[in-house]
Amino acid sequence: MNQSIENRPKAVTVIGWFCIAVGLWGMICDGWNISRWILEPATAVSSKSMAWLDALNSKLFVWVMFIDAICSLVECIAGAYLLKLRAWARITIEVVAWIDILFFVVAPMFEYIYIVCFTGVFGDRSAAAIMPVMLFAAVSCGWMGTVNGLIIYFLRSKKVRDAFASPPPVAQ
Repeated sequence: MNQSIENRPKAVTVIGWFCIAVGLWGMICDGWNISRWILEPATAVSSKSMAWLDALNSKLFVWVMFIDAICSLVECIAGAYLLKLRAWARITIEVVAWIDILFFVVAPMFEYIYIVCFTGVFGDRSAAAIMPVMLFAAVSCGWMGTVNGLIIYFLRSKKVRDAFASPPPVAQ
């Protein structure tokens, strides 16, 4: 085995395997969600005045799942090549982490605002009805933001950058 791979930082090993696992899981979940949407398209509309927004939300869901499935595939492949200390894989995983922050932290906030303000799910809009949704939003967004933030932090660390600065290992 090549010396540089034997001395690869633990952060690279953990992030590489984590990206492979999350990428595979993401492809499975996104494929399932897209197939469910195709087989059972949403027909319920909250109100006639909101029909256009429900239609837009439904179409956006499919595109978001499709883009996320592509990101999951890229993340899985990049995770495998991160273990081989390929510099492009480190950059790719960092880009995917930023995209994940956009999709799983920023975008859900708009979705929660939509749910609370426009769907009528919380008829009285009381604090007791809205707080569980906002608590879930805060926890899920905090979790995704923290995980992806740590990935970005460790991929930018000096030890990891130095490991990728050496010439790539030669296949034998």
